[in-house]
Amino acid sequence: MTSKQDIERAPWCIMYNDDAFFSKGGEIFGRRAAGTSYLRAIAQQDYKEAGVLVRNTYEKNNFVNLFTPFIKEKDSIDVKIIPWTSPQLSDEFGGIFIGDPQLGNYSVLRSKFGHDSYSIVGITHTTLTQRIHEFINDIHTKPVKEWDALICTSRCVRDSIEIILSNGEEILRDRLGAKKFIRPELPIIPLGVHMEDYNHKEEEKYKFRENIGASKDDIIIIFVGRLSFHSKAHHFPMYKSLQKLTKDLDEGRSIHLIQVGWFANDYIGDIMKKEVDMICPDVKCHFIDGLDQDLKNLSLASADIFLSLVDNFQETFGLTPLEGMAAGIPAVVSDWNGYRDTVRNGLDGFTVPTVTLDKGNGQDLLYHYYAQVINYDQFLAYSSQTVSIDIQSCINSLSELILNESIRKKMSKSAKKRAETEFSWDKIMIQYCDLRDHLNKKRSTKRDKSTYNYMEGYDPYKLFASYPSTVLKDSSLIKSNVDKPLDKEHYIFTSLSINVSTDMNRTNAEDMGLTLNIGEVNQILDLLGDKILTLKEISGRLDISSQKIQRTIIMMMKFDIIDLVMDN
Repeated sequence: MTSKQDIERAPWCIMYNDDAFFSKGGEIFGRRAAGTSYLRAIAQQDYKEAGVLVRNTYEKNNFVNLFTPFIKEKDSIDVKIIPWTSPQLSDEFGGIFIGDPQLGNYSVLRSKFGHDSYSIVGITHTTLTQRIHEFINDIHTKPVKEWDALICTSRCVRDSIEIILSNGEEILRDRLGAKKFIRPELPIIPLGVHMEDYNHKEEEKYKFRENIGASKDDIIIIFVGRLSFHSKAHHFPMYKSLQKLTKDLDEGRSIHLIQVGWFANDYIGDIMKKEVDMICPDVKCHFIDGLDQDLKNLSLASADIFLSLVDNFQETFGLTPLEGMAAGIPAVVSDWNGYRDTVRNGLDGFTVPTVTLDKGNGQDLLYHYYAQVINYDQFLAYSSQTVSIDIQSCINSLSELILNESIRKKMSKSAKKRAETEFSWDKIMIQYCDLRDHLNKKRSTKRDKSTYNYMEGYDPYKLFASYPSTVLKDSSLIKSNVDKPLDKEHYIFTSLSINVSTDMNRTNAEDMGLTLNIGEVNQILDLLGDKILTLKEISGRLDISSQKIQRTIIMMMKFDIIDLVMDN
C-alpha cells in the first residue's frame, strides 16, 4: 500500500546533468524539452519533497536556477540534493530517474552499493542511433534487474525496444549458449503537456491573426518543430497539399502556413524558403522562431489546424501534436511512430497513411552507418527519403477540416479534452508514481546456436516495422501519375533537399545506391505507361537490382510520381 509520505514525495531522484536540460547553440532538442517539462511538472504537482543527484556545485546552481521559477507562487517544495557519488541515498524516493536509456551503465555503478539498493528508471527518446542500440543491448550484459524500468513513450518505440532486446538475446544464445535473460519493466507512459500554456484570451488570438494578415475567414495551418527536411519532416507533402487546397477556397479566403521552429543552419533554411515559393506559391507562409516559447504557444492557440507529416525514423513519440490538441485545434498527422498514440483518426483530427520498405532492405544502409562510411545525419536522411506520405489522403483530410467548420469545431473540442484527460502532466505523474510503487514492491520481495546476422537484426525497416501503414511488397500494385518521361530538370533530380550528398561529406552516394538515377526512373515510367503492375512484374522486366528498384519506386512515390493502388 502506498504511504502518505510516498504520495507527497515526487517519484525517483532526478539524475541531473546540464546536457539533459540546457540547449547548446540555441537549439531545443526534444529530449531536453521533455526533461525541462518534467522538472516543471514535479515543481507544480503539490509534492512536499523531491530529490536530485548533482555532479558538482556548478550543475547544482544550474538546477536551482532552472527549477525554482517553476514553483508556483506561495508554494514550496523541499528538494534534497544528493551527490552523484551517493546514489544509494535515492532509495527513499524509489531510486533514480536518468532521463535516457543507459540502464546498463548505471546498473554497473549501482553494483558498488548492492543490486537491490535502489531502482533505475530510464526513458526512451530516439532508438535509431548506434549508441542507443548499444545502450539497450547493455541490458543483457550488465546487471540490470527486474525492478528497473525503461519507460517507453509510445507503443511503436516499445516495439523497437523489444526488437533490439530480442536481437541481443539471440546474439548471446549464439555466442554463449545463454538461456536466461533478465529484462526491466517496459511500461508505456507518454510524455505530458502543460495545458495552462495554451489558455490565451480571444483578443490575444485576434491580435496575432491580425499581425500576420489573416482575416477571420482565413485558415491558419501550423507546423511546430525542427525545420529540417532530413531529420524531422520533408516539406514537399505539406506544401503540395496546401497548394492544391488553395484552389478549393472561396474567393477572398486564404490559407496561411505558420512554420514554428528553427533551422539547424542557413543551408537548410535557404532550401526550404526557396521551395515554399516553388511548391506552394499561393499559400501565405510565415516562419516563426520556435525558441520563443510564449510566441510558439500563442501561435498554436491562434491557429485553426495543426499539421505535421513526420517521416523520419528518429522520433519515437512526438510532443507537438499534443501541444496542438492542448491548444484546442484538430491535428492532421502522418500515421507514423508515436503520433498514432495521440491523435485518434476521425476524432481529434486525421492520420495520414504512410508506406516504407519491408524488412531486409536496410542492411547495407546500416552497414554504411556502422562502418562510418556515412555519418548519422546522412543515415537519417537516406532512411527518411524512403518514407512516403499519402498526399491525396492528406489533401482530403485537410479539405474536410477547412471546408467544414462544424467538423473542425467538434474535433477541436475532442482534441482538447483528450489532451486534458489523457496527457496532462497531473495524469502522467500519477502513472509515474504507480510505477515507482510497483518497482518498490518488486525490489523488496524478491532465460540452438546459429550464426547471427547483425545487420539483419538492426535493419531499420525491421526495427521500425510497426511505424508505417503498409510496406512495399512483390504483390504491391503500382501506377504512374505522369504521362511522359521526366527530364533532368525535374524537382526530384534537382532539389538539394533530396540529393543530400555533397562534396563536403565525401560520400559516393550513387555507388552505394542511395540516389536516384534518371535512366532508371524513366525505365520504370516507360514500363508502367497507363498500366497497373505489381512490384514483382516491374522487377522481372528490368535489368536493375531488386533493392535499387524498390528504393527508386518508394522515392518516386514519396514525390507523387507514382502511386500504390490500394485495395478497397
